[in-house]
Amino acid sequence: MMDVHSVPQTPLLFLTFLQQSPGLNCELQREVDKLHSEVKLRSVSSGGFREYIDYPRCYSFDSNIECDGELQTDGHSLYLGQLHDVPQVELVLPVPGEAQAVREMAEELIRMADEFNQRIVSQAAEHLTRTLSNSSTEHWSSCLSHGIEGLLNDVPGVHTERIVMALTFSLVKAVCERAPRFLRGLCNTVTQTFTFNTRPR
Repeated sequence: MMDVHSVPQTPLLFLTFLQQSPGLNCELQREVDKLHSEVKLRSVSSGGFREYIDYPRCYSFDSNIECDGELQTDGHSLYLGQLHDVPQVELVLPVPGEAQAVREMAEELIRMADEFNQRIVSQAAEHLTRTLSNSSTEHWSSCLSHGIEGLLNDVPGVHTERIVMALTFSLVKAVCERAPRFLRGLCNTVTQTFTFNTRPR
């Protein structure tokens, strides 16, 4: 099983977590599909980097899915402008064998996430969504860390690294379900969180 703090794989693991999670709303699923299609997947080899490598997708996306009501895009242009200076998330293509490890770990995190009190996660997500909406993206990492710290105080038991990661992914997923346009920025923030911290502070 891969290390939860295997930094190059964190965004790929998060994306796989979303792809394998059941019941994503249609707008978020479109954003996940868009992110999967747009990011550069790189594989390190003796010859250097290979770009735009297709990675086998873990779910079947129906481009004909329709949302109830019209897709709201009024705020998207402003948001994308705010993300102009945010580094693009790069997904590193796993070497043979690692792809399966990523899928297995995503499945484990989903099972762990199912055990959390969804009412508590939902309340935390509502608060974090409002906080992120009123904060610049450079402060998102701090906002997420505070949100996770608050959740950890409400979740009993031993907080292992995988519990923290499952809780983080669950919270971010819940936020993205409320504000799908946040997906790309939060994917980058999640990567930063598990790059610089052994656990949110």
